[in-house]
Amino acid sequence: MNKKDLCTRVARWALLLEEFDYIIEHRPESRMKHCDALSRNPIALIVRNEFLEKVKVAQKEDEITLKAVIEKEYANLFMEEREELRKNEITLKAVIEKEYANLFMEEREELRKIAKQQMAIVQKKEDEITLKAVIEKEYANLFMEEREELRKIAKQQMAIVQKMAISNTIIKAYMKDVVDGYYLLETEEGDYKLPVGIIDIENGTIIRIEDKFLKFQMQKRIPKMKT
Repeated sequence: MNKKDLCTRVARWALLLEEFDYIIEHRPESRMKHCDALSRNPIALIVRNEFLEKVKVAQKEDEITLKAVIEKEYANLFMEEREELRKNEITLKAVIEKEYANLFMEEREELRKIAKQQMAIVQKKEDEITLKAVIEKEYANLFMEEREELRKIAKQQMAIVQKMAISNTIIKAYMKDVVDGYYLLETEEGDYKLPVGIIDIENGTIIRIEDKFLKFQMQKRIPKMKT
């Protein structure tokens, strides 16, 4: 800084650098080693500002102090607000439980009614099934007895037909209809009325007794009678 006849650029740098504490280091290169470092491009190697460091320390201290003050001042207020919130929560819970207690009871009663109705329907179905089983069991024997009775009647009628065929009894035939070359007729003898039979014009008469309910049938061929 004691040099004279400095160029404007160097003088400007010198005046600017007077505001800082600095050390000028010579940066020699392969060429023009005698030149001063200020004649080269400026590169900041170490930058340190004591003012900024003081500000950072002060801010940290302020943060700690402010935090302690806030915690001390608002601790009691926070506790009071928390207690108030707890009281309000308990009161609100009690109100909700009181308001919805009756509604819950009504819904429970409604569900009980629905459950009873469903149980009644199930019980009714079970009773119907049981009753059906009892009826089937009770009427099974009766059905068997009636079937045996019908078989006996059919055998008796067949015996009468055979007897009539053997004794060459005259049968009165009433023509009803013609089906594929056969004539349907009713036969009767005295007090006996025989079931429908079929007459074959060429081969003679076939008298058939058939029980459609029991799937039981008997038939007898009677030779063609001379007129």
